[in-house]
Amino acid sequence: MKPLALVLLVSLSGTSAALAAPVLEEGARVRITLIAREPAPQVGRVLALPPEAILFAADADSSQREIPRTAIAKLEVSEGMHSNAGNGAISCALLFSIPGAVLGLVAGAESKSEGGGGTAAGGAAAGFVVGAVGGAAVGALFGSFGRHERWRTVEP
Repeated sequence: MKPLALVLLVSLSGTSAALAAPVLEEGARVRITLIAREPAPQVGRVLALPPEAILFAADADSSQREIPRTAIAKLEVSEGMHSNAGNGAISCALLFSIPGAVLGLVAGAESKSEGGGGTAAGGAAAGFVVGAVGGAAVGALFGSFGRHERWRTVEP
């Protein structure tokens, strides 16, 4: 039973990855790095896909260019624009959790020395959680203002 479940899981994960992969087609947003000539990649939309070349309109000046497939060093297809909220949340959660743990440790130790019921370890754990959650919220908020484009390399 376990081998069957494993085979099913592997086959389904491969299928979903294949369905999600962007394809090179007319209208797709692409980034083309040439083997020679221009050092910066060219970004634009595919207009046509003849067998030996790619005809596309560059974003910079909307000029149509036909680039031989043999002249392409790297061809990438856009996966769209994405928010930086997740990255910001993770970064700030990690950044804020350490000071939160230190402050919680100090507060817990002070509470114990004054005869309170708190412990240093409990204070550190609570401070860590509060710092991480607060940091994640702040990071997600600031990260949501930034966006970036994801690219996936495909065969020319």
